[in-house]
Amino acid sequence: MYIKLKISAFGRLWLIAAAQLFVIIFLLMSQSYQALAAVKGSADSSSVLIENYKKVRTQALPLIEKVKKKYKVNGLSIALVEGDRLVWAEGFGYADRGRRKKATANTIYRIGSVSKPITATAVMQMAQKKLIDIDKPLQAYLPEFNVRSRFQATSQDVTIRNILSHHSGLPTDLRKGMWTDAPIESVATQLQHEYLAYPPDMIFNYSNIGYTLLGHMLQKLSGTDFSSYMTKHLLNPMQMSSTGYYLRKDMLNRLSRGYKGKRAVRLPKIRDLPAYSMYSNVLDLSRLMRAYLKDGSIDGMSLLNPATVKEIFTIQNMDVALDMSIQNGLGWYVEHGSVKGAHRVVRHGGDTMLFASEVMLLPDDGLGVVVLANTKGSGSVIRKLANRVLGFALKQKYNSDPNRVALNRSQQINRTYAKVNQLVPEGKYATALGVLEVNPKSNRICLCDINRRFKLVPKSGGWYGVPKKSIGKKLPSGFDIIADIDISSRLVNKREVIVAKRNGREFLLGERVRDEKIPNKWKKRVGRYKVLNPDAGYEIRNTKVGIEHGILNISYKMPKLSNKIISVPIRPISDTEAIVLGLGRMRGEVLQVVMVDGKECLRYSGYIVRKI
Repeated sequence: MYIKLKISAFGRLWLIAAAQLFVIIFLLMSQSYQALAAVKGSADSSSVLIENYKKVRTQALPLIEKVKKKYKVNGLSIALVEGDRLVWAEGFGYADRGRRKKATANTIYRIGSVSKPITATAVMQMAQKKLIDIDKPLQAYLPEFNVRSRFQATSQDVTIRNILSHHSGLPTDLRKGMWTDAPIESVATQLQHEYLAYPPDMIFNYSNIGYTLLGHMLQKLSGTDFSSYMTKHLLNPMQMSSTGYYLRKDMLNRLSRGYKGKRAVRLPKIRDLPAYSMYSNVLDLSRLMRAYLKDGSIDGMSLLNPATVKEIFTIQNMDVALDMSIQNGLGWYVEHGSVKGAHRVVRHGGDTMLFASEVMLLPDDGLGVVVLANTKGSGSVIRKLANRVLGFALKQKYNSDPNRVALNRSQQINRTYAKVNQLVPEGKYATALGVLEVNPKSNRICLCDINRRFKLVPKSGGWYGVPKKSIGKKLPSGFDIIADIDISSRLVNKREVIVAKRNGREFLLGERVRDEKIPNKWKKRVGRYKVLNPDAGYEIRNTKVGIEHGILNISYKMPKLSNKIISVPIRPISDTEAIVLGLGRMRGEVLQVVMVDGKECLRYSGYIVRKI
C-alpha cells in the first residue's frame, strides 16, 4: 500500500531549494564540528582550530605537555592568529586544580606587564587625536608629576615618549605601596620625595611607575578614573569584554587560581594598574593582536591609524649605546631573528607573582600568538613556547612560497663599542647577579653573593666563559645563568662595563665598582633596621646596612615575594645620600637620610627605616 502525492512545479522547486540549503548547513556544521573535534579532549565551546593549522597544534602539543610536566605549569591557554582571523585557541591543564576545573580559551588570568602595551595603545590613541604630544614633558599634562634630580635633567625633561620607551630615567618601582589598593595617583605624591635614577635617554631602565604615571595622565585629562577610561575608549570598542582591572561577577567564575608550584595562593592587591594589574584571556588578547596586524583596525573598527601603528613599532633607542641588544618601540620590545625564519618580532611579556604572559607578533608575516599561564616563575618557559609555536606557524604559512626570503639573526641591529682590553679587567662589578669579582691572574670569577668561584676560559673574539663541567654542585636559582653566558669588557660612554652574550644576543651585565673608602658617618649606620611604615601583609624583614666584599650595601627580605635575601651595593655620594651601584633595572636609585621625630632614619623606595 502506498500514498501518491501530487506536487506542483512550484512545490518541486521549493523542495530542491530546501534540500540544497540543508546540504549547505550540514557541510558548515560538519566543518565546525571537525574543527572542534580536532581539539582533543576539549568540550569547551571557546576552543577554535582552523583546518590549515591542525599541524601547528599537533607539533605544539608535545611542547605544551613538557611545559606542564617538566616545568610544573598547572594551566595555560594559547591563541594563534593569522592576519585578521583567529586560527587556534585552546586551554590545557587546570585553571583550578583543587576543583579539577580545566583551563580553556575563555579562562581569565592576570596578565602582568602585558598591561603596559595596552596602556601605551590608549596613550597613542590620545596622541593621534592631537590631545597630547608625546614629545612634550609629562609635567605639561600632569602637573602633579615632580621628581628630584642629581643630574642637570629635571621633571620638565621627562617626556611621554621617554616613559613609553622606558628611557625616562625614573626608578623601576616604588616598593612602598606596590602590593596594596592605594590609588594610582599616590605614586606622583610619593615620587616627589624620590630621585631620577638616570638622566633621560641614557639607558633602558624598565619602569613600572612610569606607566602608572601615564595612567594617571589619562585619568587627569579625561576627568574619569583610569579603569573607566580604558573600558570606554579601548576595551568596549574592541569588544574585549573579558578584560579589565577589576573582576566583575561574570568574570569571577572564569578566573584561574594562581599557583606557587601546586599550591594555590590568594591574589595580591596591586596599586600600579596601568603597569601590571590587568585581567584578560587569550580570546580578548587575540583581538588586540589582530588589530595590530591589520594596521590598527578590526571588524571595521579603527583602534589606531596605520601611521600610529608604524610609530609604535619603530625602534626608539637606536642611539643609546648602553642598551646593547635591547630594542624597543613604544610599549613593545622589537627584535630581529629571535623567532627562526621571521622578520621583525614585536613582543611583551609579564611575570607577576603567580601568573605569566607572553604576547608575540610578527607584523611583517601577519602572525601572532599569546600564551597565558597560572604558575609563578613560568615566564621564560611560556616565552619559549610562544616562540616555537610561531616558528611552526611560519613554516605552515610559507611552506608553499619558495620565493619568500626570511631574515636571520645576522640582521639583528648591532651597536659598536670600544673594548677595554682582551681580558676582563681585575676588579668588582655590580651586576644583576650581585657583586662579581674577576681575577685575571688566576682566570677566576667569583659570584660573591653566594661565595662561589669558577674558572674563566678564553673564547674567540675576546670573550670568556665558565665551563659547565666546572660548576660543581647545583647553583641557586638565577645564578645558574653563569654557565650559559660568555663575558667581555667594554668602554661605553666612558663607563667600564661587563657584557654578557647568550644565544648570540648581547646584554649589559654590570658596571665596574672602584674601591673607595667608606665615610665614617656611613660606617656608623651599619646595623639592623626596623621599617616604620610597613604595608600590611607585605612586610619587609631583616633590613640591614652592612659591608660585604669591601662595599657598603643594604639588604632586606620580602617573604611574600621571595625567600631570598635581596642585597644591593651602595656608594655614598654625600653624608646623607647613597646610590645603588650598577646600571639598568633597580640601579641608580637613592638611599636618603631623613629625620623622623628628631631621629635619624633612612628612606629607600618609599620605605622609612630606623636603626635598632
